[in-house]
Amino acid sequence: MANEIRSLSRAFVLVLTPFVCFDGVTSPLWAQNGRGFFGGGPPRESLFSQLSVSVDGVLAATDGHGKSVRLWDSQTGQFRRKLEELPAGVSALEFSADGRTLAVSDRGNVIRLYDAQSGQLVQSLRGHTSAPMRLKFSPDSKTIVSGSDGLIAGKSEHDRAELFVWSCETGQILRRLPQSKGFANDIAFLPDGETLLVSFGPYEVDPAEPDGVQIWNLKSGERLGTLKFEPFRARSMAVSPDGKLMAYGSHGIVLLWDIPARKLLRALHAKGDDLVIKLAFSPDGRSIASAASRLNSGAYVVRAWEAANSHELWQRDFQRHVLALEFTRDGSTLIAADYESMLLYDFESAATRREWFPRGDVLQKSTKD
Repeated sequence: MANEIRSLSRAFVLVLTPFVCFDGVTSPLWAQNGRGFFGGGPPRESLFSQLSVSVDGVLAATDGHGKSVRLWDSQTGQFRRKLEELPAGVSALEFSADGRTLAVSDRGNVIRLYDAQSGQLVQSLRGHTSAPMRLKFSPDSKTIVSGSDGLIAGKSEHDRAELFVWSCETGQILRRLPQSKGFANDIAFLPDGETLLVSFGPYEVDPAEPDGVQIWNLKSGERLGTLKFEPFRARSMAVSPDGKLMAYGSHGIVLLWDIPARKLLRALHAKGDDLVIKLAFSPDGRSIASAASRLNSGAYVVRAWEAANSHELWQRDFQRHVLALEFTRDGSTLIAADYESMLLYDFESAATRREWFPRGDVLQKSTKD
């Protein structure tokens, strides 16, 4: 298996390196089709470019054309409220683990914490020198980790990206985790709330500096190690509810790792998929959902897998780039969202329960199977 994964990753690096840059950096491919890496950029007519779904699956937050945040009922699509305008533009959204707080970062390098029910501003976090693009709350919702892309306004090159740990109560930086020559593709906490996994991506493809997942102890600020990968670009990561398994998305493959043993267990192969862009574990840890792009067709696909044996349960075609992929708390529904709509799948049957299309503050269209 190791040789197979190594060969695939090398092949994709050789094919893709001349054509694309990553995580929103302008590239020839982006310039040609206006959609970004693997069609990942928002089309001009998109309604939102950032989206987060609360852990209980009740609320959805969107960035409303990039500068204002709107809250919706994720089950019906009904509009709840609009938060303040952010002139610099929204760079990331994230609900806290308890669902009470919504974190909103902007391209002015500020992170704002709002009460998810009232929409009131609770705290502002200041200290980043570049826009925070990744946000993740701890399991107890008392701290939040933010990762910036290191792209400094007025400079043509990336500077060093930042990874900060904040107190949600005081707004102070508790830890600065050093990053060099790269940025956080994805962030995940283990259930203990003290161990952080950071999917690290270097700014440039370098066989001597492969992608990997950094393991940090936030209490001591010590880097405990890195799960090393061959030099491919991966944008997605998910951790099982018990903290024992990690799913890592790559080019047509989802790699499953035993976290305590730091050992690769197996690979979930998705024929025809070019890049796995989102991953989610079911609440019971028995199933995995993945969303991937297909380079040649410009289409996307959502798949469901059994975690124990890598058996594929079902797949559904998806027309646009997947912004969010989340299970509801009871595991019965899988929510997939793109730049224009949100789909609710019955996880057991893969049938679409509902799809809704917001327009501004109004639910323009809602459909049921």
